[in-house]
Amino acid sequence: MVIRNDELLAQALSLPRDAREDLAERLLRSVDDDEQAPESASAAWDREIVARLQRYDAGTEAAVPWDELRDRLEQRRTDPPR
Repeated sequence: MVIRNDELLAQALSLPRDAREDLAERLLRSVDDDEQAPESASAAWDREIVARLQRYDAGTEAAVPWDELRDRLEQRRTDPPR
């Protein structure tokens, strides 16, 4: 039986939070361990974090308080795409 990506995603999203976290971690690890991958997800995140900190330190990017960011993310989640 072949399962489509959107069906698999729907099933994964229906899992309890701890199971979703475990699944996400295992999927990321599988990508990191893939010798075919040009770069691991961890290395890419490390580069992104360093770049963001450099922009913040240079004053070209500002921090956003967690409450504000959470509200923005919640708004995105509830608003239909345009």
